[in-house]
Amino acid sequence: MKITKTDAIVYGGGTSLVLCLLFAAYFVVAGLNKWAKKPCDKTNYDTTLINHSEIPNDNLMETTQKTVNGKQVECREPVIDFTIYKALSTSVNYYGIDKANNRIFVQFSSGKSYIYNNVDHALIANIMAADSIGKYVSANLAGKIQFEKFEYPLVTEPVQDGLDAPIIVPDQPL
Repeated sequence: MKITKTDAIVYGGGTSLVLCLLFAAYFVVAGLNKWAKKPCDKTNYDTTLINHSEIPNDNLMETTQKTVNGKQVECREPVIDFTIYKALSTSVNYYGIDKANNRIFVQFSSGKSYIYNNVDHALIANIMAADSIGKYVSANLAGKIQFEKFEYPLVTEPVQDGLDAPIIVPDQPL
């Protein structure tokens, strides 16, 4: 439909209405483009890629046994390719690196696990020399590097032959 000058005057506002609409449309589009191209502010950047909240069925998940600091541990599927280390920390139980894929794994004492992806080689090298793994993760990875969050441990120490099972003492003699 072609709008003539006469039509614009009849519908109210004349050419100023048309120009006003054109300017409004331009500023909306320009504003959206400016917002879409805005670089991420890493301090407020939600870096969560995937949040794995449900514990998977262990029968469906691949696991492997590894020796970490002389102790057998079981590693679940996402961290099988990592070199795993026992952290001497109150907040971190295990951490690991996957140099081939530029990834860092961290498992906190709470049982929550994180895999940080596309990590710079310098950060991977520096985590090995960090005095505190928890402080290093907080200062250099958390909120700055994209990660996958697991609400469950990916590295566990298996119970062997019931030695770690609790001893139940009956209240009444048998």
